[in-house]
Amino acid sequence: MTHEAAAGEPLDSYVLVEREDVLEAVGAFIAAYLASLPEAQGLQPAQLQAALKHAFQARRLRRLSGR
Repeated sequence: MTHEAAAGEPLDSYVLVEREDVLEAVGAFIAAYLASLPEAQGLQPAQLQAALKHAFQARRLRRLSGR
């Protein structure tokens, strides 16, 4: 039996991934992106962590407020 996706495509045309795989991929993307930023090159690890924490907190607050 073939399951159908919402658009009528067979479900076997999709790849299901585990949550851990998604988190690992997002982490790798963020690390690669930061490595490409010249302004991030001179930051100490604690400074980079603080900047990331601030950015994610701001993003979360915007999401929670509906913006």
